[in-house]
Amino acid sequence: EHLARFYERNPGARDLDAGDVSARLRLKERLKCKPFAWYIETWRQGADAREAPWGCCQTSKSNSRCATYEYVGGRCQRQRIPPGCSRGFWNARAEYDNATGNCTEASAWRGGCCQASLSDDRCAPGGCEPADCAEGVWLPDAGYDAATGRCSRRLAPWVRSAFVLPPDWRHEKCRALQYPADAALPKVTIVIPYLMEAWFQIKATVASLVWFTNMDLVDEVRFVDDANPPEFNFKVALEALHPKVRVLRNPRRLGLTASKVVGAEGVRSDVLVFLEPHCILSSFWLDAMLHRMLQLSRTTVVVPVLDGIGNWTEASTADGTVEYRLGGVSAGIFSLRQLSFSWKGVFQFNTSYEAPEPFPTPALAGGVFAIWTSWWLESGTYDTAMGQWGGENVEMSLRLWRCGGRIETVPCSRLFHWFRPKRPYSFDGSVAFRNNMRVAAVWLEDYFPVYTGSRAVNTSTAGDVSERLALKRRLQCKPLEWYMDNILPDLWAEVPRSMWPASRNASRPVALQ
Repeated sequence: EHLARFYERNPGARDLDAGDVSARLRLKERLKCKPFAWYIETWRQGADAREAPWGCCQTSKSNSRCATYEYVGGRCQRQRIPPGCSRGFWNARAEYDNATGNCTEASAWRGGCCQASLSDDRCAPGGCEPADCAEGVWLPDAGYDAATGRCSRRLAPWVRSAFVLPPDWRHEKCRALQYPADAALPKVTIVIPYLMEAWFQIKATVASLVWFTNMDLVDEVRFVDDANPPEFNFKVALEALHPKVRVLRNPRRLGLTASKVVGAEGVRSDVLVFLEPHCILSSFWLDAMLHRMLQLSRTTVVVPVLDGIGNWTEASTADGTVEYRLGGVSAGIFSLRQLSFSWKGVFQFNTSYEAPEPFPTPALAGGVFAIWTSWWLESGTYDTAMGQWGGENVEMSLRLWRCGGRIETVPCSRLFHWFRPKRPYSFDGSVAFRNNMRVAAVWLEDYFPVYTGSRAVNTSTAGDVSERLALKRRLQCKPLEWYMDNILPDLWAEVPRSMWPASRNASRPVALQ
């Protein structure tokens, strides 16, 4: 059926010799490939893929007859620029109709749309047609929607129904920003480890990713299956959602920290982005981070602002009652006594801060950040001897700041995160304690007793940390005192005065201003 339609639109192709394809047909049979109709229904939206307008070169604006001198291969040429339609009128709303020989308009077109700006999907002042795009932004992956009068991206039907569209809580200055073209931004691989997650939330994460992300910037979306039981595996379903989605599986449970390292192995993209499988992305979340990364050294790690999600269930997704909660613009910090992460408002660090400027943050929350792949490798990825999760964010924060790096929050990048009330999997608290012991043994130096306190602690609990100590020497990392003086002075309040160095000035101003 589809081959006949192809010949109908490209009659000259009937006379071409495709050669011997028997080997490829046997391969197709051996792999048990799905029919072409499945591909169309899944990725090209069924009839929309066959009949949706690509534009048509007609005689004039008022005459819909095909411009015959541009008529090639049984239809009007699809090119919208010379010489494709150099002597006719390019009607981006129309498609060539074989039956009449005319360009027939439809309620929507695909193949591009001229919108007011990157953040405003209304038609540009001169209109949505490509010929009128001098005053707007041309989006090749969008189309005009007559029902709304706006530019609209053409996506598979499941995408929009899989999540509730979140509010745009970006600062007005963020919404007015014009980000560089695709070619100027680095390409990324997105890594998402998952363990016993709800399918509807994983699907919503991918749907919002596809909806709010320029997928031309994404090489791969790598999900890492941390030895899930069969009912939480989702490999086939995940890889069917988008051609750039790939699922890697751990043969045994490694923990979410080590799974991130697995997901990043062999990546050739310029940038690694780590996400969690229960997030809803928002407008220009990726562009904002990548743009900031280009402005700084390649040893800078950037993080978005995290807003919250409440009452996130299948039912609330279906009826549109998912609650989105505005998060504060805060810096990440941690406690020296417990090595536990917390937040502190950015204005408490810097009373003169002006939104929405990026700002340095002493610590990573953990699950969501972007890092240059080269720096990820050079700086030591994660401590893979840590089990399950816990402590890795503090370890990485201390390592990045003290070993030549920097961490920044980019408020123009926001996403919504599900802070779930309980974990869906078993978690061994003793593993988290061992992880923190590894952090303390490598990074706290003379202040190790502040973490252990009055507890009788066997340092062997941390295991062999010689490799991490060697990394610390190789990177020529600064001492903890430098970090407490310059990055997170709050930590001094947890240190007994008897342990303060003689040079310590108690009236030292707050850092990171």
